[in-house]
Amino acid sequence: MVTLKYNTDRYMKKLLLLALVLANVRAADLLLVVESTLSPTVTPSLNQYVEDVKNEGWSVEIVSWPARNLRDPLAHTRLAQQVVWPRVKASTDLHILFIGGLPVPYTGYDLLPDGHFDTVGAYATMLYYGCPDGKWTDVRDNSGFRSKNQFVNQPGDGKFDQQIGPGGTLAESKELGKLQANIGFLDLGGFGNPKQWGSTLTTAEFKAQCYVNYFKRNHDYRTGSWKPTTLVGNGTYSGRPTGYFKDWATATVGLDNYRYFKTVTATKTQPYTINSLAPFGVIYDSKAVPYQRAYWSKVTKPFAVLDLSYGSYQIDFNSQRLVNPLIGGSLATANSATGAWDLTGIYEGKTLGQLWHQTVNRGLANTYCVLYGDPTITLRRF
Repeated sequence: MVTLKYNTDRYMKKLLLLALVLANVRAADLLLVVESTLSPTVTPSLNQYVEDVKNEGWSVEIVSWPARNLRDPLAHTRLAQQVVWPRVKASTDLHILFIGGLPVPYTGYDLLPDGHFDTVGAYATMLYYGCPDGKWTDVRDNSGFRSKNQFVNQPGDGKFDQQIGPGGTLAESKELGKLQANIGFLDLGGFGNPKQWGSTLTTAEFKAQCYVNYFKRNHDYRTGSWKPTTLVGNGTYSGRPTGYFKDWATATVGLDNYRYFKTVTATKTQPYTINSLAPFGVIYDSKAVPYQRAYWSKVTKPFAVLDLSYGSYQIDFNSQRLVNPLIGGSLATANSATGAWDLTGIYEGKTLGQLWHQTVNRGLANTYCVLYGDPTITLRRF
């Protein structure tokens, strides 16, 4: 029976690969899904990114897709079925980077990662794109909660009900099937008004410049023009470093490569500013670093490779604390609450996408954990 199952699985894999060939689709280990209306001024920077990852050994496929539209709440299902899922099923370790204002799946009924009564409900997720064999339902109604509109989930609205991630023993976890991709989402459109950043560019020009700057920062990191000064940083909320994160940091990189901070400026008890410690390898700020654009507009050098954050009302897609660092100096950001992030292997060659994969593949109520930024990046020791 075991041999029969193996042969059947192998046969199905061949059929999927054949289907891709017949559809004129190349098998690749990095899929770039790019907003079709992304400014042409971004193209040279995006081409440089593709060249960089190819030089590192990645094979790349680029697919264009229309920007999300509030009047088209099911666009993510078509994107998954027509583009993402066939490629996910035909690969063993596919990395996917969504670039631009593309459709964002939502799932959840009463998720509450930051503990506020008006944020209970559905949250953005990338698990939908990575679990093509999952049972995804859209029948629950949480409109009786006093939540903000983005968290409301009603039957047939395109938001799913699942909130326990794959990889666990609970029935809801098993119903999602196997997580089969490593995913990052890069949308730099949530910057607000360019004037808030001290820019005189138009909104369209500034958005394009944000992408150009991001890929330039990405290129400079990959080619060694900048590197982390502090491997691990840990912001405090109660005046003490976050316990689990401090324990992980000291065991992983040691006290010489770890700093924690209470404020962004120097004080009598903190003889350094946050920016003087940057760039960080990985940083967990726990509300210590401001989310306002006014702070990030003053960050004039690379800030971090992976910027993990936890703050009130700063958990969901397009939150300022998740967007602003990508504009102001980071290569990736992520929300971090229940269950935190599993960073095992971060300095042993695992990509940020693989770290996301192992973080959300533990059967926890963390379907809202999203990696914003490039999933192919690895964090090196210098």
